[in-house]
Amino acid sequence: MPSTRLVAHRGHPAAFPENSLPGLRAALEAGACHVEFDVNFSRDGVPFVLHDVNLRRATGVNVRIDALDSADVLALPAGEPSRFGEQFRQLRIPMLSEVLELLDGFPAVIGFMEVKRASLLKLGRGAAMHALTPLVAPRRERAVLLSFDHGLVGRAGAAGWRTGWAFEPWRAHHLARAQRLQPEFLFTSFIGLPPGSEAFWPGPWKWAVYDVPDLATAHWLFSLGAQLVETDWIVEWLAGSRERTA
Repeated sequence: MPSTRLVAHRGHPAAFPENSLPGLRAALEAGACHVEFDVNFSRDGVPFVLHDVNLRRATGVNVRIDALDSADVLALPAGEPSRFGEQFRQLRIPMLSEVLELLDGFPAVIGFMEVKRASLLKLGRGAAMHALTPLVAPRRERAVLLSFDHGLVGRAGAAGWRTGWAFEPWRAHHLARAQRLQPEFLFTSFIGLPPGSEAFWPGPWKWAVYDVPDLATAHWLFSLGAQLVETDWIVEWLAGSRERTA
């Protein structure tokens, strides 16, 4: 499996807390050419790399990240205790600035920053762009703003950023929105994908499919026209394993 066709989903979540610095580093050191990670904002507008707007899964504390200022977020252990117990208790939720600095050490890697809608809509698209601009501007060639929020994708595209638009479930009307947005990448889930090559509309974009369960499915998607697949198991796949490992 060529590494150029794979996207590491939140780092290496099979072995590390998702979106964590050591998990992302493990994927990069294994040879990942693309990594995807999630962005949510604290109450004071600082972008953090975190999937759920609620911190319960990452930290064990039942509170939304956008209800806390950044200093309070940084004070919480974030080792995914429900999966790993105390093993990664020393970890904290990384700021986006820290993750982008990590990627600076791997200059050939493309980072997909998926800005999540929950904290985005509370903060506002304008404020989000203001917070992201100083981090993304020096890295525009290697940082792709990805979001389900088409309004933010449109703003980022108008600012000259590389963009990706994500959507699910599959609906035919999404084609018209993609044609208006003209993103560089379209992301959609393998779950619910219609059968056959009609799934992948031709256009200026590259297709990336997530929720891909195994190598056989990845090869099938490539045969239909997908350019990238996103996996939790990139380290295993790049090491030559035929399937994911438990």
